[in-house]
Amino acid sequence: MEVLVESLEYRLRGGFVLGPVTMHLRPGEVTALLGPNGAGKTTLMRVLAGLLFPTAGDIRLDGHAAGPHRLRKTVAYTPTEPRFLPRATVEDLFRLRLGGLEKPTGSALAEKLGRPLTTYPARLSRGQRMLVALELTLAGDPPVLLVDEPWSGLDPLAQDEVLERLETQRERAAILVSSHDLFHLPRVAQRFIFLHRGRVHAEGTLGELAAAVGASGENAASVLRDVWKRMLEETP
Repeated sequence: MEVLVESLEYRLRGGFVLGPVTMHLRPGEVTALLGPNGAGKTTLMRVLAGLLFPTAGDIRLDGHAAGPHRLRKTVAYTPTEPRFLPRATVEDLFRLRLGGLEKPTGSALAEKLGRPLTTYPARLSRGQRMLVALELTLAGDPPVLLVDEPWSGLDPLAQDEVLERLETQRERAAILVSSHDLFHLPRVAQRFIFLHRGRVHAEGTLGELAAAVGASGENAASVLRDVWKRMLEETP
């Protein structure tokens, strides 16, 4: 599903302003959202997920205007700190979401977690909870997926698992991933958006960004770091 965001704004009472933001999420593509803490990345994701009401602007899904209700039904969102029902085990969560798990799928998930599915999420590490949240989100095969800081707190094998899951899901969805991880993002993302102080300051493919900063593009992390540095210098 194609997502078109035009002149989107969101204002907080404390004075922070997100926008205007214009962006395009395409099916079959992973778009990376980068920027310093406080740039508005999570706020933008929550607006796109229908959890916050925009002050101005439009969000269109496949060309049709989408309000918060339709966004909540269509867009899947995995926050950086997933929350679960307090008295539900991992197995219970999948039963409530999907009616249960097939044995091979459940066994594979238990192996990834290194814990039985009868474990309560509160007893899992932050990385393990993120894996559970991501698996629950992807189980619904959403046409639009937003993932906030998926690699934070994960060990290297779990990080690779998230990369693989996002790459597989990309074939069926438009995906926006927010992260500070300049190593993993180039491995999964086709386009990059830099957000600072609520506004988009750079966007494009890795090649386009490399050309903008006069880099060769051979070292993806270095290109992204150079774009990040220039953004901060131009907007102190």
